[in-house]
Amino acid sequence: GESAVLHETGGGGVLHERGGGGGDDPMDAEPTSQQPLPEAYESKVKAIVAAGDKTAMTVKGIRRQLEADLGLAKGGCDVYKDALKAYVAALLSEPDAAADAMDAEPAAAEPEPAAAPA
Repeated sequence: GESAVLHETGGGGVLHERGGGGGDDPMDAEPTSQQPLPEAYESKVKAIVAAGDKTAMTVKGIRRQLEADLGLAKGGCDVYKDALKAYVAALLSEPDAAADAMDAEPAAAEPEPAAAPA
């Protein structure tokens, strides 16, 4: 029997996964003082995701790229690992994120739902 499913349904968990089924494997979910992704980083992440190969993309690779873009040491964005995972998952599951590049129709720029404050 699997008793490792501790905080799947626990109210107010920190893993606010916005929609997008699957992909939330709490393998490396030790609370290493995870922090929400700063807004300033979101546009950079968006650009990395937009430019990257969606089929070969890993959250770790995106994190390393983000660190390089920000001039941080390797591991400098590890505190954003969970937030980044959720954000990338949201980006990849939002059809308009990919469509933006292809058909550049000016979609009403609605503010992204901010990741729920932990």
